[in-house]
Amino acid sequence: MEKVSVSLEDNIFWDLKKEKVAINSSKLVDFLSANGFAKAMTSKTDYLFVRIQDNLMTEVKEFNISNFIQKFLKDNQLSEVYEVFVKGISSYITKSRLELLKTIPYENDRDNENSTAFYFKNCFTKVYKSGIKKYTYEELDKKVWESRIIQRSFNFSTEGEIGDFEKFIHKICKNGKDRILSFKSIIGYLLHRHQNLSCAKAIIFMDENISGDSTANGGTGKGIIGQALSHCREVETMDGKNIKTKSWFKYQRVTRTTDIIFFDDVGQDFNLEELYSIITNGMQIEKKHKDEIFIPPHETPKILIASNYTVRGTGGSTDIRRRFEFEVANYYSDKLTPMDEFGRLFFEQWDEDEWNKFYYFMMECSQVFLDKGLIPVKSINLEKNKLINETSKEFYEFMKVNLVPNRMYNKRDFQADFIKEYPAYQDISAHAFSKFLSTWAEHNNLDFKTKSSGGNYLFIMNNKND
Repeated sequence: MEKVSVSLEDNIFWDLKKEKVAINSSKLVDFLSANGFAKAMTSKTDYLFVRIQDNLMTEVKEFNISNFIQKFLKDNQLSEVYEVFVKGISSYITKSRLELLKTIPYENDRDNENSTAFYFKNCFTKVYKSGIKKYTYEELDKKVWESRIIQRSFNFSTEGEIGDFEKFIHKICKNGKDRILSFKSIIGYLLHRHQNLSCAKAIIFMDENISGDSTANGGTGKGIIGQALSHCREVETMDGKNIKTKSWFKYQRVTRTTDIIFFDDVGQDFNLEELYSIITNGMQIEKKHKDEIFIPPHETPKILIASNYTVRGTGGSTDIRRRFEFEVANYYSDKLTPMDEFGRLFFEQWDEDEWNKFYYFMMECSQVFLDKGLIPVKSINLEKNKLINETSKEFYEFMKVNLVPNRMYNKRDFQADFIKEYPAYQDISAHAFSKFLSTWAEHNNLDFKTKSSGGNYLFIMNNKND
């Protein structure tokens, strides 16, 4: 059992009455307050219990406080006091009595607009757009949550050296300088524990090439990106294929200190609209048998989505300003994995030098974002993939050959020609085919107009600029 290094002096919370031990409740509260326990107010009407040691904060529950007292009494061989405490614990450690602990304001330890911090076991670093600086914990000027501490040491011994993860990023960016820079800005955005509501977005990683049907390619390395972030920040990963969208408790693992929610491998039917309110209005978190938590907009976690498909939305400016998409090259697959290429498992089989290279690269990504913000890059197949996802690969190929803008078509004949070329679509309804046509027009900036004439249904797609 871990020792509690608290001396007896000024820490006696019991009295001797006729040679019998009696716990003094007010002294017990003072004892706990003197040892860093407090009530942190998260709002005017809500709070949580914490312990503060050397500027590190930890959220605690009643059982943590009981364990602390137990260790203190056992370490000091106070068996008689311990026996009395155990017998009356249900009356000594109660929510109503603990509410008398010292009251402090809730500490928001997130980054400011101009820097981001990485907290290691031996030091912490701060990244500014002008550079990276290393500090000792004696120089820490604010309280931070203990869960922020990365359980590794860091030094600059490998500065300038390229590690496995950076090489991996180059591969999935096809070694293109513009794409690498854009990717680094994205990682920097996700690492920044500061939410600027004017540019809050969901980051969406998708495959550069998609299959065009219900069969996903996968294996391109998007999951490794999520793992990398989890070694720097508090990441809550959601199984994208099994999200219970109607469940009140789907976010119950998210806490006030969660930095990123990673929706991994979302399905073809996933819709970004489900996350609009989180991105801009804050988060209401329902927990089973516990009080709900509200996280205000400026403290909400960043959103990361990985998909083998394009991610649907409502369309229009509302949707566009809430997403930032990046196409991951299909360099890796089930036939060539990072393990095949690098000869070791990422993260699990790295030595100290490799970890230093990794963390320095992540700090460089933070520096890029702080200096330049999110850097857009020209899409490769994004619009094509969105169109294929919303219609089909066969329809896309048919339209590329057969549709001429500003020309009138008989819709029934046009559909018949499509079915003749692709018999697998013989059961497509007139309504579904019309929706395909409308989607094509929308993605190609065309006006889709229909009319009925002499029993014939006609359509035309005009260039909007004409």
